[in-house]
Parts: sequence; structure tokens; C-alpha cells
Amino acid sequence: MYMKKEYHCPVCGRKLIKSDIEGYGFQCLHCDEDFTEVEATIKTEKTMKKKNNKRQEEMEFLYGKENANKPMYRTVHETHHEAIRECGYCGKPLTPSEVNDYGTLCEACYMKEYYGDE
Repeated sequence: MYMKKEYHCPVCGRKLIKSDIEGYGFQCLHCDEDFTEVEATIKTEKTMKKKNNKRQEEMEFLYGKENANKPMYRTVHETHHEAIRECGYCGKPLTPSEVNDYGTLCEACYMKEYYGDE
């Protein structure tokens, strides 16, 4: 039986497309990075279904059953609640919103790094 596989960006978690650059199999349009098959995160149909079920349950808990499938709530959830990477210093899970604001550091570590200990 054939199991569907998807390749996702190891940085932001978004789905990758085929790359035109020799030596790289995939490209992330969001990060503007190219990856080999070894670097890419592979998700199978089974793991994607489990994640979607968990996400649906979490959204129903946070926003209520009637709002869980509305696009606005899905966008808010993906931007502010799903961890896609960890802080380079302390290891705190970071959401896409935090990654866009502070890069590879959480807010506290970013402030310490660039503005000194306060």
C-alpha cells in the first residue's frame, strides 16, 4: 500500500516544493532556502492525520466548536500557538509569530543579547 509523504521545511514547518537548483531536492518559498531530502522533514499520511486531529481538538478547546473551523481562527492559531522551532539559547518553543519578531531567540533571550541584562 502506498503511503503519501510530504516534505516540510525544517525551519518554518511549511510544505516544500521541488527545487530547480542542482543538488537540492526541495525549496521553501517562505524561508527562501533550499534543502536536500535528508534535511527536509518528512511527514506521512498517518502522522499528518494525527497532527490534524490534535490541532482540531486544541482549537475546539481554545475557540469553541463553532469557531474551530473558521479561517480567521485557524490563522490566529497557526501564527500564535503552534511551536515550529526552539530558542537558540534557552530552548523555549517558539511560534511563527515569535520567529518573525525575534528570529531564533525568544523575546527574553533576544532582549538580553541585544540590549543587555536588565
